[in-house]
Amino acid sequence: MKAIIAAVDFSPLSSQVVKVAAELARGRSGKIVLLTVLTETYFAPEFSPPGGSATPLASDHEQTVRSRLTAIQQRLAATGVPAEILVRRGNPAGHILEESQEHDAAYIIVGSHGHSALFDLVLGSTSQSVLNRAKMPVVVVPFPMRRSRRSEDRAGQAEPKEATL
Repeated sequence: MKAIIAAVDFSPLSSQVVKVAAELARGRSGKIVLLTVLTETYFAPEFSPPGGSATPLASDHEQTVRSRLTAIQQRLAATGVPAEILVRRGNPAGHILEESQEHDAAYIIVGSHGHSALFDLVLGSTSQSVLNRAKMPVVVVPFPMRRSRRSEDRAGQAEPKEATL
């Protein structure tokens, strides 16, 4: 049974990532690996949590993440799609690629949040990094683009006909 890695970050796009992964899993009689990668949180001393340690906060957050992934896993199981849960800490792209190799994945499914090129240049893009380094097909679920004001103004009008040359 081939695995399909679904990178879940609980953004609004995550439900689409899981939906695409489920469709692929059904079509290939595969299983989904629901992967969430938690990044480490660092606090400046003046903003650190009471008691000086973020460990309880990180532990609570991981517990919440596991609970949410379990709910997704149960919904998938109810539709006949097997899934397992993985929670890692560190670099998202690195863990996505590592787990795809470890599970001999057929596909990796990631979301693209539609950030600007400057954002991606400064902070990096997980989707781009996975695309550049993956050894198997990567499906990128795009962030729904906002319709421009001009297309909203024309939404009620008939589409102009193409001119014939």
